[in-house]
Amino acid sequence: MHVITRCGPAKEVGDLVSIGWPSIFNIDDIRAWFDFVFKHGSNYTCKVIAITIWAIWHARNKQVMEGKQQTAQDIRIIVASLVRELDEINRKLPDQRETMKTHWKPPQDPNVKVNFDAVFKPQIQQSCSGFVIRNEIRINIGKWCSQE
Repeated sequence: MHVITRCGPAKEVGDLVSIGWPSIFNIDDIRAWFDFVFKHGSNYTCKVIAITIWAIWHARNKQVMEGKQQTAQDIRIIVASLVRELDEINRKLPDQRETMKTHWKPPQDPNVKVNFDAVFKPQIQQSCSGFVIRNEIRINIGKWCSQE
């Protein structure tokens, strides 16, 4: 909870976007906090909180990975921009939306599918990346993993 509401620029960002972090006494469990906020908060409040948390996380990643610091005001501008963009997208979307289930689909022979992923742990300055190559009958025809 501290990281989201009071750590670094988080409190100042919360004040700037005028959400006033909802507080529940004696709740340090972030899941319980989210459950409470998203059950009792308005749609707007929930949207702003979610976007603000993402923006704080993104700013922290930029600081750790790229050495670029963003001020609380910078983060507030990003939050406001994303809220406006999301509102505009929702305004343009039809009320009735079709949903579809997606799942892995094999490629057509002779093509293959390559799935790639990577992770970086700044605490130990270690990265790992890898990929898997599958053919049309889902057989792994190649894979690679590297830790640095």
